[in-house]
Amino acid sequence: MGRPKEAARIAGPADEDQRIAEEAAEVLFDLLLAQKRVSQGVAKEFGLTLQQLAALRNLGGPEGMPMSALADALACDAANVTAVVDKLEARGLVRRSGSRDRRVRLLETTARGADLRQKMLARLRCPTPWITALDPEERRLLRDLLRKGLERAQAAAETVV
Repeated sequence: MGRPKEAARIAGPADEDQRIAEEAAEVLFDLLLAQKRVSQGVAKEFGLTLQQLAALRNLGGPEGMPMSALADALACDAANVTAVVDKLEARGLVRRSGSRDRRVRLLETTARGADLRQKMLARLRCPTPWITALDPEERRLLRDLLRKGLERAQAAAETVV
């Protein structure tokens, strides 16, 4: 008679690496949801929706931004961006302007919009309690790992385009 097959195989290093990666992805997802709630609170402080906050955050350049670029930055379609921009424009926070290419309308923040944007960004940069609970070395490590992850994500996105 042969030996009975093992019910479960012993996990190897690759399995452990996969498990750790999956746990990290799950924790990151939970942190992103928590950060979204923080961002929603900041948006509400300034009388904005989360999409309006995201649009203003992205409209900081001095040269203006095409509507299509804002749609890409917000990962939504042009119709949604138009509705968001219409509301920001009605509040005097952004304006549409022409460009060298007459087919392209650029979005710029007004002085009022730029002021609100600076205040909003200052609030968004306030560290959350889970960050301030880390010691200084842990915060540096977290910052460096997040930067590294972001750089790799951006590089991967550029290769897809």
